[in-house]
Amino acid sequence: MFLEENEALLKNRISTAAEIQFFKYGFMNTTMQELASELQISKKTLYKYFASKEELLWAVIDNFHQKMEQKINEVITQPNLDFIEKMKELTKTVAGCNAQLSPQFLKEIEQLGRSKAMIWAEQEEKKHLMLERILIRVENFFAEGISKQMIRPDLNLKLVTLALSHVIRNLLAIDAKAREEFSVPEILDTITKLFIEGLLTEQARQDYLT
Repeated sequence: MFLEENEALLKNRISTAAEIQFFKYGFMNTTMQELASELQISKKTLYKYFASKEELLWAVIDNFHQKMEQKINEVITQPNLDFIEKMKELTKTVAGCNAQLSPQFLKEIEQLGRSKAMIWAEQEEKKHLMLERILIRVENFFAEGISKQMIRPDLNLKLVTLALSHVIRNLLAIDAKAREEFSVPEILDTITKLFIEGLLTEQARQDYLT
């Protein structure tokens, strides 16, 4: 059991180090030797846990999506925040997660996705399932907002959630060229003004903007 726990910890350390390097410098600009040196392990040990750099990349992307889902759930279920505070934290959380992804990394992922169609399709399916879970939680959160007179009652929550799903998918999949032109805060600020503020009642909107 102790050995299994140590191996799980080392695998997590490798994935975390790779995430930082991939997101900041790009996939192509990061070598397995550099990762091994940073972690103070041999390259042989690194390949014991991940057979290739691409396999490590998919693990990093999986972990990224899982952590984002966990953070969103933590905000929604945070008992010490009121509804408006949760709305603000959700916006910050999505922005913070996506701000980690450099234009260089996104450009390389687009290229890799075209050349590895089958693996990319599996990753897209995992992302789709993750977003579906998040959207169920968000729809329930919005229903809570209606009961607290924070969300406009004249809106159809299923349609709102469907629209939000497209917004989130487009934000996660926004191409590298657009990310070079606009920062994540700029993108999210525009989405917030167009979408989130339109959901709120007049009083809730004033509270959100203060």
